[in-house]
Amino acid sequence: MNGGGTRRWAALATALAAALAIAVLAVARCEEGRFARAAAVRIARSTAAYFAVVTPASRADSSAFNLAQLLVQARALTTLPGWTWPVEIYHGTAPLVDAAAPPLPAAELERLPYWSDGAALVPLRGPPDGEAVVGAVAVRPTRRSGLGGLLLSWAFPAALLAVVAEAGVELRGRPRREYLAAALLLGLAA
Repeated sequence: MNGGGTRRWAALATALAAALAIAVLAVARCEEGRFARAAAVRIARSTAAYFAVVTPASRADSSAFNLAQLLVQARALTTLPGWTWPVEIYHGTAPLVDAAAPPLPAAELERLPYWSDGAALVPLRGPPDGEAVVGAVAVRPTRRSGLGGLLLSWAFPAALLAVVAEAGVELRGRPRREYLAAALLLGLAA
């Protein structure tokens, strides 16, 4: 092949590698979000079950939780070492963890579980039989967001390195085994 054909081939291969790297990163980010949302639902359900077990019933109304104990348990949950999930516990429609947060609309208590404002909402069922919905648990998925999260993660630099390695292999006319190294770097990015 002549010099112009080699450079054209190198440019085409580099563009293809860049497109593949971007596609791999996009799919990985999409899957990361899907898994984060599924994890938020699981955490919200298990948190609601936890509160149903550890919070005693109110003396005045046996179908509701003792509000003071529920408040203590809700605040204690967020101070656990290693707890990274943004969580809000609602007693009725009133937030307990962040008292300045907006209340949950009453109509939303009737259609739980669902997603609202980026958080998984599951019902908090009252004692003793767990039939009456006395509140809700809201958990937000934890993940880096936006372009800043993508650029600061290790995946973007690894994909960029794979594309640069592939371009270098093409331009220098290296053996095909060096393509394997570039492909492995792209796999690392994924």
